[in-house]
Amino acid sequence: MYANELSFPSPRSGTTPDRRPAQTARPFRRIIQHLAVAIPKGFLLAVLVCSSQLAIANELVDKALAASARGDTTEALKIWEQLGNAGDAGAMVEAGVIYQAEIKTESAYEKALDWYLKSQNDDAINNMGVMYRDGTGVPENRKIA
Repeated sequence: MYANELSFPSPRSGTTPDRRPAQTARPFRRIIQHLAVAIPKGFLLAVLVCSSQLAIANELVDKALAASARGDTTEALKIWEQLGNAGDAGAMVEAGVIYQAEIKTESAYEKALDWYLKSQNDDAINNMGVMYRDGTGVPENRKIA
C-alpha cells in the first residue's frame, strides 16, 4: 500500500475505513523521500569517518611496530598506550607485554597487569596467567594461573 492509498478509520462510522484525499499523504511521501536521500548521506559520512580513523590507527600501529623493531621500547610504549587509551584491546596487550617483558620492575608489573585487565582479551588473560604462574609482580598462585 502506497502512502497516498492509506486508509484511516472514519470518525463518523467508527471502524469503517474511508479514503482520505491524496493531499494529506503528500507530507508522508516527502518525509520518506527525504529519509531515502538523507540516510545514505549519513551512512556515507559515518563510513568515511570510521575509515579515516582506521587509517590513522593503522599508521600508529606501523610506527609502534617499527619502533619495537628498532629496539625503541619507549616510543613503542608511548604509541601502544595512546592506542590503548583510545580503546584498542590489542594495543593494551602490547603495552602490557612491554611493561612485563621489557621493563621488568615492580611498578612495571603492576602497569602490565592493569593493561591486561583493561583489555580482557584472550592474550591478556593468558599473560595474566603467566604472571600468576611465575609470581611475576604478583604472588605466585597456580590456581589463579
